[in-house]
Amino acid sequence: MAGSPIVAITGASSGIGASVARGLSERGYTPLLIARRKPALESVAQSLKGTSIIVDGDVNDSSLDAKVLAALNGRPLAGLVNNAGRYDRGAFETFSEADWARAFQTNLFSAARLTKSLLSSLSSHGGAIVNVSSTLGLRPVPQTSIYAATKAAMNNWTQALALELAPKVRVNCVCPGITDTPLHGFSEEQKRQLAQAQPLGRIGTPDEVAEAIIFLLESKWTTGAILAVDGGISLT
Repeated sequence: MAGSPIVAITGASSGIGASVARGLSERGYTPLLIARRKPALESVAQSLKGTSIIVDGDVNDSSLDAKVLAALNGRPLAGLVNNAGRYDRGAFETFSEADWARAFQTNLFSAARLTKSLLSSLSSHGGAIVNVSSTLGLRPVPQTSIYAATKAAMNNWTQALALELAPKVRVNCVCPGITDTPLHGFSEEQKRQLAQAQPLGRIGTPDEVAEAIIFLLESKWTTGAILAVDGGISLT
């Protein structure tokens, strides 16, 4: 749809990012799809009802910012979904300093850098930012020390930025619980076992998390929210 609001989504080639793109397309937005794998992005684009924009690149590469700005071609950005991330799990003593640096670079620093580059475009439109964190950033479990630390930092950064950028830009965060995405690669047996521990009796779907993200993109009087979308697991 020509002239429709543009929302940039990192990690848009699968999982939650692809679901956000489909949900936004159904609502008349133009998703700007960002991820490393161009063929996967093209597949997502073909599944959408409306038009989309593809920018292939690694969020850890600072040259990506210029590619996104070039794709916008001066048009305002209605929203940014910082969804790209990595999941590191293991005993604390097994992780090196390089592992910690890589996790923070992918899960937090890349989002901060891209947000800064796109801030002028977001501000000109009264846009919104939604960061995709994790319930592990609220309540960690053993062997998630790196991942939980990056997501706790993202939650805090979200609220600090919400205060700093108000009233021009709203900034919110979703904290998904256990969700059936390629990031985790659960087997059917693992899904069955995980479902037994959830208050709602099952793990989540990317579409369910995407609904919450789109709500925060559109909720005009919500900023600084840290929204758990987790089937109630953070209450147990």
